Amino acid sequence: MISSLASILRGAAHALRNPRRLATLAAEPAGEREEAYQREATALFGGVPRSVPFEGFLNSRGDALSAFTFLDDTSTVADLLLLRALVSRYGARTMLEIGTFRGESALAVASAGANVVTLSLPDEVMLARNAEPSWVEAHRTLSAGHPNITHAFGDSAVLDTNPYREWADILFIDGDHSRGAIEVDTRRFWDTRSRRVGAVVWHDAFFSPLVPRWEVLAGIAAGVPAVYRSQIVHVSNTLCLAWLPDGDSMPSVSRSYVPRVVYSVNVAPVLGWTSSKQPTAELVPPIPREAPATSR
Repeated sequence: MISSLASILRGAAHALRNPRRLATLAAEPAGEREEAYQREATALFGGVPRSVPFEGFLNSRGDALSAFTFLDDTSTVADLLLLRALVSRYGARTMLEIGTFRGESALAVASAGANVVTLSLPDEVMLARNAEPSWVEAHRTLSAGHPNITHAFGDSAVLDTNPYREWADILFIDGDHSRGAIEVDTRRFWDTRSRRVGAVVWHDAFFSPLVPRWEVLAGIAAGVPAVYRSQIVHVSNTLCLAWLPDGDSMPSVSRSYVPRVVYSVNVAPVLGWTSSKQPTAELVPPIPREAPATSR
């Protein structure tokens, strides 16, 4: 009981300093379970994965997003800019995404020039599981109709991954964030990574750039092959953990409330925007193929 109370008080203290933390506090495991996730993650990782500088991924000209909603359950601007930066950094041609939702991340990467296959449950399955109707309706509102985006439908826990083997230059895992589901998605889709690049990004591994989400970290640590665990990094200013081909050579930075870099931001509504979303189609459409991957 004392342990549970201490966990609640620690969470409340974080919430008072960070409104985003307050919004997500109710979704966190409480008490002993949260502490068990923390013990598991730190034991497997040997601590919290080190942070590498977000600014190191951006070019001097900066970057921009063509669409962003500022609504709940989306990636942050920094998360999306990181995915776009990986396309240019590694010359990535393909991304496989688990968890489509509005399609902001798929659109961000596709508009950077990569082909994207993005996987989600069919709308009717989500509705049958009592999902909020407007949440279901929001799926694919930004990604529908883009020529570089293929929408696939199915359950990542049972989907045949063989057609995707060694296809994805970037694997973006952003589906079910429960500990067990993260482990399963990581294990099942690990071999979809291309030998040419094979970067992996897990979203929502942090509640905020300074506050780990232990349940997700525990699932990642359990799902990643042990030989890769020490190479996984947190990209500062984002909610993402990543395995990157050159991650070992990147400098470390401390997680701190004190900024190292500040960024300019320009925001304007996209006039005349309408969604091209269509109803759920076939379960798994053909995968756009690139030239065969070559070994690193």
